[in-house]
Amino acid sequence: MNKNYTFVIDTEQYAGNFERQMCAYVTGQIGECGVGDEEAAQYKKETHKQPLSFVEERVDDSGDFPCMRPVKIYPTPGWFNHGQGGHYKEGQEAKALVDYRKQVKVCYVPFIKQIKRSKWSEADKKSEIKHYEKEISNAMKLKKVHKYPAYLSVAIFCSRKPTEAEMGFMKERAKKFAAMSTDDKITGFRLIQETVKVETIEETVA
Repeated sequence: MNKNYTFVIDTEQYAGNFERQMCAYVTGQIGECGVGDEEAAQYKKETHKQPLSFVEERVDDSGDFPCMRPVKIYPTPGWFNHGQGGHYKEGQEAKALVDYRKQVKVCYVPFIKQIKRSKWSEADKKSEIKHYEKEISNAMKLKKVHKYPAYLSVAIFCSRKPTEAEMGFMKERAKKFAAMSTDDKITGFRLIQETVKVETIEETVA
């Protein structure tokens, strides 16, 4: 069986805003996109070490073009996204529902106003406005908040299991990175092992 390891840093902020910069600062590694080069330079200046050699790049095909990166955003246990960008802890469903309704209005009311001012035909205006008004109405009637994965974690790919000393080094670097921001707060660390079973299901003798 093949084993993949991932070092995960859990935070309380959407990780898509800083995951590549944090990875570069923690490990000295950046992906093909080049994002995080300044933080990688800081890594070298502050640690006087080479980038961590066990950190590996994997294909990120979530965007328009596949790109090799050593990091990705990752779902965070105990948190959820209500579908309009709001992240809440489990147990905060009532608060999340109130915010969800608010965010739906913030999102769709400007669209309705813009459509009314547009030069579209009256039929098209009526159709689009009806669509957005229905979205708002459905949100106001919602009794149970939607729950989607909350990507507040930074997942750094490892070619092997890091040692305790290596994980300790990454934890300290991550804490230092978070300390430079008033928004980022680290809530924990995880080491994930993914086991991939390779099995031959068909074989032909030449």
